[in-house]
Amino acid sequence: HGRGGGTMSGRKKRKSPEEGGEKKKKKDPTDFQRRVYALVKTIPKGKVATYGSIAAALKPKSCARAVGQAMRNNPYFPEVP
Repeated sequence: HGRGGGTMSGRKKRKSPEEGGEKKKKKDPTDFQRRVYALVKTIPKGKVATYGSIAAALKPKSCARAVGQAMRNNPYFPEVP
């Protein structure tokens, strides 16, 4: 095959922080993300809500995918589940 490079895709492997690589810096939450986290924090312990129901409760109404992305990037976990 003769490509070299070490990985199957030909990309270089990123170094972990332990290996001397850079650690990804978390950005401050956006206004939208803060609104999502504030709303999610009001959900009683033991209860669940779908991303769609959270999106519908936001003013103005939002998209469930945007709520999912906000939760994926939640810097307040586990205080905000």
